[in-house]
Amino acid sequence: MMPAESQLIGRVLAEDDRHAFRQLVLMHQSAVRLFLRRLLGDPGLADDCAQEMWLIAYQKLSSYRGGSFRSWLFTIGLRKALRMKGQQGRFDFLETLDDRAAPTLPDGLRLDLEKAMQHLSTGERTCLHLMSCEEMTHEDISQLLNMPLGTVKSHINRGKDKLRKLLSGSAEEKTHARR
Repeated sequence: MMPAESQLIGRVLAEDDRHAFRQLVLMHQSAVRLFLRRLLGDPGLADDCAQEMWLIAYQKLSSYRGGSFRSWLFTIGLRKALRMKGQQGRFDFLETLDDRAAPTLPDGLRLDLEKAMQHLSTGERTCLHLMSCEEMTHEDISQLLNMPLGTVKSHINRGKDKLRKLLSGSAEEKTHARR
């Protein structure tokens, strides 16, 4: 049985226990790599980013102040990915709606959803993606994007409302087309 995350972090900080850090990597590497692959769209670049992210996480572990360790790691990964791509600002997560993110959607609904997502603001798309596909809490999203919690909640609520209206209109159009 693997020790709890907090125990592992404590061992790394108190004893520079690299084995404990290796266990933290094993606990989170799949989620981190998937997040970075979705974010960057290039598996090789994402793997390079993940390696560098883990090095930064090891070096900066003393700055971790509690809360979701995964969100803390995602924040480091997001910042590293932005630097690697040489971009300023935030990523557009619309492109990341792939088979891993929405495996159970029929093709027609996927296309409708992708079209509807284009009508959302970048903030709405990003927050909805992180909540739905990455299963992050509002607080985690707020921390990751360095955005006030109320703004995250507003983006999610507005985005859901827009999607409901857009998708219900799309369903009505298909019903009329079949008649």
